[in-house]
Formats: sequence, C-alpha cells, structure tokens
Amino acid sequence: MAKNDKPFALVCGGEVNYLKVAAEVRSAFETLYKVVYLPYVGSCDKPEVLLKWLRDHLKRHGSGPAVAICFDDVFDEDVLTAYAEAGLLAICRTGSGYGTIRDDLMGNGGNGVGLYTAPGCNKEAVAEFCLGTTLSLLHGIIKGSQAVEAGLWPGNKYYTTIPTLHDHTLLKRSSVLVLGAGHSGLATALKLSQHTDVVVYNRRNRKLDPARNAAIKAHNAWLKQAPGGRVGSIARIYDTDLIPALKEADVVTLHLAWTREMTGWFNWERMQHLRRAWFINSARGQLVDEKDLLRALREDKLLGAHLDVRAEEPAGRDNITRNKRIHCTPHSGWTAGTGEMIGAALLNAVAFYKGDPIENKAIVDSARERPWAG
Repeated sequence: MAKNDKPFALVCGGEVNYLKVAAEVRSAFETLYKVVYLPYVGSCDKPEVLLKWLRDHLKRHGSGPAVAICFDDVFDEDVLTAYAEAGLLAICRTGSGYGTIRDDLMGNGGNGVGLYTAPGCNKEAVAEFCLGTTLSLLHGIIKGSQAVEAGLWPGNKYYTTIPTLHDHTLLKRSSVLVLGAGHSGLATALKLSQHTDVVVYNRRNRKLDPARNAAIKAHNAWLKQAPGGRVGSIARIYDTDLIPALKEADVVTLHLAWTREMTGWFNWERMQHLRRAWFINSARGQLVDEKDLLRALREDKLLGAHLDVRAEEPAGRDNITRNKRIHCTPHSGWTAGTGEMIGAALLNAVAFYKGDPIENKAIVDSARERPWAG
C-alpha cells in the first residue's frame, strides 16, 4: 500500500453497533482507517461467513483488512491463515474473552497476527443488569408476570401454588455475595452496595490491584458521608471465608473468569452451604455444574436462579429452561454496553496504528511490520 493510503479496518457487528460508539472515538479511528462492516447476525459462530466476506472484499479492493474489530466471531485456523495471507496485522477483540480465536497460531509463534482485548469495557452494563436481575428475583417480577399471563391473580386457588412467588423481600434487608473481584464483579458490588451490604470474594487470595483497592476504600469512605437513608459497605473475603459467606448470603452473583480448570467451579461442594438463596450467573455458563444447580433447587438450597449464560450456547429446551424456578436470558447482560465495548477495541486499534502501548491488554503482540510506519 502507498504510504499515504489508509489501511482497511473490518468492523464485525455492522454499522448500527458501530454508531453506538462515542463520536470522538469514531473520529480518531476513521482518521487512520477506512472502515468496512460485516453484519454481526449470523457471523459469530460461522467462520465461513468471515471467509466469504474476505473473498468478496479482495475482489473489490485487492487487499484485505489490516485490523479486525470483532465480538465472538470465530477466527479458527482456516480463517486466520486466509486473513494473514491477505494482510491482516491485528485483531482487536471487544471484551476480554478470546475463546473463539486461535491465539496459539498468532504472534511470533505463528502467522505474526496480534491479538488485543479490552477487559472491563462492559462492566457497567453487567453491573446494571445484575442490579435489575436481583430486584426482579427479590420482588418476584417475572413470576408475577407469568402468573398474570396464565390468567392467575391473588385469590385464585392456583395462585398460591406458584413456586417462590411469595418469597419477596427488600434488597436493603438482603445479604449479597459477589463471587469474583474482577472488573464486572467490583462494578456490580459498587452498584449493589448503594442499597445493601455486599461481600466480594477474591478467589486468588491476593490483594486487589491498587486501582480496585482504592475504589473500595473511596466508596466505603463516601458511605460515611452519604446523605439520607441507609446504604451498604463492601467487604472482601478470600477462600478461608467463602463457606461462611455462602451460608449467610441471600443473593449470590457469579463474576469469576472461566478457564478450563474452572469448569464446574460452582458445584454441590459449594451450593450445599447455601440457605434458600437466589443465584445469578452473568459470567460464563461453564463455571456452573448445571446438574448440581437443579439439585440445589430440589433440596431448597436455592430459591431460584437467573442464568444469562449457559455451558452450551445457543441453548435449546432442556431441564434448565423447563424449570419454573429458573429464568434464562440469551447472554444479554453486556448488550447495553455495546458502544463502550467497540469503542475500547477501536482505541486499541488506534494505539496499534501509532505504535503506542496498548492500554487494555495484549494477548499476543503483532510480529508483522506495519506498512504505514515511517
């Protein structure tokens, strides 16, 4: 490419999602790249869609994208090889997960393509989702709606048989346990602690990084000065205190990172200590042993659950979705933060173009020469 030509940047997710990004971030990105879009729907789990798009793009322009901004789009070995041969230098992933991208084939050990992620960019969306879900469970909102849809109303003899419909309580009277002290876990804790006391479990048994530690300290100091009403504080615990915290929790919300060794981490070994709690999972479905979850419901260790993620997605009709004490949503906890997620990936791409350090996270640094660099 000529030195003054802009390289192409592929934005998976389409123009509608791209336009949710703050105007100043889009402007900085478009100053450096020519933007082309791939519609998100139907591309996520179908690598052939990415390959077809690349073939069509090469016919029109003669060169491939230098940077790809993607969600969960599957960059397997075939896709990575084709894109690398067409000139791809880096993938900037929205969010922190990268299980659909073969990072072992990238960088110095592979085809030279770099992989950069943006952990924490959707934390506010997840925190608001968990606050709303917590209130929905505690107030029986979904159950009440389902009862009305079935033609039931207080006074109907069948109304009183609806599971958990009468287990209502205020959030300020509830003890909340947040499992995970990462970006979304801490953001959720800060959001919920405006209403009640929150305990945050840090699995790694180490001190939080200075920024997160400072956030908790500043929040607890602010609470002492907070005008009007009772609000909660945030306490931190580690492995030795987890079982007592499970026994005391009214609401448990899961925010741990998933790795293979964490598969089924929230299982009967931990669930057996609960006492009629509500459970929320907006992290990863693989963290939960779903058979043990059903057992916990049968044995009244759990009142109910809201699962925004499943071990296998998309999930069909099964014992989880048929259970009247479980509510499921289609991995939508992050969606309100789409603009922030894409924006963080765009800023990574801007830094990559300029040769600046990646402020978010470099999984695999690009080993390829940037043709526009001096």
